[in-house]
Amino acid sequence: MMEKHDIDISESLKTLNLKLKELDKKIQSYSSGSSRKGPSGVSKGETLMTPNSHPKQFSRHDINETVEVCNQLWVVNGLIDDYKQSTNFTDKLKSFYRLQKKIDQIKSGYMPQSEVSQVKIFGELDNLLISYQTELNDTSNHKFQEYFNIREYPDIKIFPEVDGVLMNEFFKLTRGLLSVKINEHFNIAKIFNNLLNTAFDKFDDGFVVEMEKNVLHFEKSEYSFFGLVNSVQQVICFIDYTASLICDIPEYSNFRYILGKTILRELRRRMFDRKNVYLLIVEKLGYDDDDDNGNKYKVTMEQSSIAVLYKIASQLSTEGWSTDGICDLEFWIDDLITSWVDNLVDGTVDEFKILVLRLIHKEFEGELNENNLITVEIGDDYGKESAALNGQSITNEWNNDWGKHDVWEADGDKDGDGDCTDKKEVEGKLDQSDLGLELEDDGGWDVDEELDLDSISEASQKGKAKIDDDDWGAWEEEVDLELDDATSRNLNKTTFKYSPLVLHLLKVIERYMMNYTSLKELGVSEDQVEDSKALFKQGLKKLCTSYFMMIESQLFTTYKNSVLFYNDFNKLLEECGRVYDIDFTNCHKMNLSFINEYVNDKILLLVKVLDDYALTIWNDDELDNGEKLEGYSKEFLIRFNSQFDEVFFELSKLSHLNKQLVVNTLITITFQVSNNICNRITCRKDISSFESNILSNIIDSITQQLEQKVNTMGIKAEGIQSWTKLQQIKLVLSANLKGILDDFYDAKFYELETHELVSLIKSLFVESPQRTRTITEIQSARETQT
Repeated sequence: MMEKHDIDISESLKTLNLKLKELDKKIQSYSSGSSRKGPSGVSKGETLMTPNSHPKQFSRHDINETVEVCNQLWVVNGLIDDYKQSTNFTDKLKSFYRLQKKIDQIKSGYMPQSEVSQVKIFGELDNLLISYQTELNDTSNHKFQEYFNIREYPDIKIFPEVDGVLMNEFFKLTRGLLSVKINEHFNIAKIFNNLLNTAFDKFDDGFVVEMEKNVLHFEKSEYSFFGLVNSVQQVICFIDYTASLICDIPEYSNFRYILGKTILRELRRRMFDRKNVYLLIVEKLGYDDDDDNGNKYKVTMEQSSIAVLYKIASQLSTEGWSTDGICDLEFWIDDLITSWVDNLVDGTVDEFKILVLRLIHKEFEGELNENNLITVEIGDDYGKESAALNGQSITNEWNNDWGKHDVWEADGDKDGDGDCTDKKEVEGKLDQSDLGLELEDDGGWDVDEELDLDSISEASQKGKAKIDDDDWGAWEEEVDLELDDATSRNLNKTTFKYSPLVLHLLKVIERYMMNYTSLKELGVSEDQVEDSKALFKQGLKKLCTSYFMMIESQLFTTYKNSVLFYNDFNKLLEECGRVYDIDFTNCHKMNLSFINEYVNDKILLLVKVLDDYALTIWNDDELDNGEKLEGYSKEFLIRFNSQFDEVFFELSKLSHLNKQLVVNTLITITFQVSNNICNRITCRKDISSFESNILSNIIDSITQQLEQKVNTMGIKAEGIQSWTKLQQIKLVLSANLKGILDDFYDAKFYELETHELVSLIKSLFVESPQRTRTITEIQSARETQT
């Protein structure tokens, strides 16, 4: 292809040369003939027109410019010859640059850019340049490999000069040849990165390296960590030598920074590998000790792995390797045990990630199957069911602690009897912004992020405080719920179920904690053992927190069941706390907040139905038409009952997983919904007689619906404070002033605050002496009671 282009252009230039001579003669003739006027008086430069002739299309300037282009093309022909006659790469490359520059000058200097593509010879010249560039690219690639001979073991070589051309000069010459950046075409970082990966694999097999001038020599030996780190130092020196050869090529200014990350990653993995880390810890403890003369022992340990690691850290802190003069390796060595535990935590988090991914891909469907769940009965000897967790008999210690952290026995339920309805007044509608716990969550997938357990605890407390502000009493306050005998017996022997997935998690955690056991066997001091014990415990808290966040963010692709996950995580925390003597209070709070969010979501479904009818049923003076009001009330009850049926049906399906949790969830929902309706009615300023009948019917239907559902769980609705309060509001709505006063003295309004009862009376009855006397009498009686 190249030969064809060469022939075509040479022939074109020869033809042009002949035509130039003819053209020159014609120009001379034209010039002499146009220096005087012709018969028709046409002067120089004007077009002579006759019926049988064509106009002259070019001025003398145009013709002279065309001649100049032809002369320049003649120069191009000479440059092409120079390129062909060049014998070495450098000369060829310089000839190519001159040729390329001349062609660009011709195209840009003598005609508009839009006309260049119309000139055939320029198209041929462009094709010729492309072919030359392809040839030079191939040659430069081969030449580059002569400088970097790093693929042939056992010797890796770098040549600072090839054929009399220094390496940095080679890069400078080839920079203009490439269509991409030179560091992308000749990717030294990638080449050395591959070398590092291969080298570390060889080091693991016992190979060591020595650097001699520009050569790295690999040699088979017995494996030792000292041999490995010493070889790594030699490789770093080899890379530094290479960097010195190309120091004035700015595109390669940061390639060592990239390689440093690979070196640190691979070193970290091997430093904290089980076969190296224990001996390294022992060596580090001796390295930091003083000898008999009070001198640091490390002075006499120049051949130690620790000493070499410090040298590597020093090298990787220099300019080119580091941007801030800091190397993480130095911190790892200084606090070796802490760094080791952090590395163990990161590795275990990776195991949890894999487990969660397997969950997402349905590999644990069997473990989550209903038929395979493990049942535990609280209050009974359940050691038989859970002995498989650690292969030994489990005492009732975990059994006794279960209630301390469960959702139905949170801070308010000190008696542990499951009674958890609030006696306090719950004011205002639930604010959706206060219903969730906002935890700082990265998805649990970034192992480089430190988990701040204190922050999580604080967030949990804030979330809990918000719930308290909304009088989440059904969770946390004491109340005397009346349960039927069968339910009382069942709740005293609460059963819950957890999945065998907990066993997989405990095995992963056991492998993590086995490292602490191995550390104790090294014979390190008691103080160091205690310090490391605290580190391992803190690491285990991070692991449990990470796993919780991973599942929480992927709940519907993993468990698809909030209650089962709540049970599993509780079981995991209780087992780890018992076996490893760890306080998981913050983790329990996270789990509690998680299940609270689940309950909040169910409450909001019902509150939304109430909100949808705020303008038509609950607000003052929004609807005067009685027939429409009655129609809206029927529509509301259909929607509300349907929504409550859905919520109850879901809870019923989950009751076998954790009966007491479901019971308390139902109590909470009943409490909150009833309280929401109470607040809406007691806030009214004006209630007509027709509206009072409608509201009374609505209350009657809702309380019956709620009572029926809670009764199926063995709960007496009368024990739920806001349900009873709703019943008492119904009495006020359907009574006259005398009846209200009689019921008041019969203590039928004990759940209604004085201001609530007075507000109801004012909204139902017009101003009158009898209304005033009734209100005054009620207020006086209440004041006397207090």
